[in-house]
Amino acid sequence: MHLPLCLIGDSGTGKSHLLIALGTEAALAGFKVKYTLAAKLVNELLEAADEKALTKTMFSPREETNSVAIASNESFSKAHIFARTCVR
Repeated sequence: MHLPLCLIGDSGTGKSHLLIALGTEAALAGFKVKYTLAAKLVNELLEAADEKALTKTMFSPREETNSVAIASNESFSKAHIFARTCVR
């Protein structure tokens, strides 16, 4: 099953640590894992948009075949940007 995971909380609460642990366990179980920072991902998307290659860079095929996990320091009140993937 390919479900997204969104962890939201204050800085220092262990979100990234938990995602790294989950990714490590997934890799040890034989799954492919990619870890990237949000800033790097945003830069990749902006560069692709500038090069008119955004549709090739979008990650929707990955989302349809693999799980995606995101950690954010945003408050729950601003979590509407993750509305489809977050449990509040």
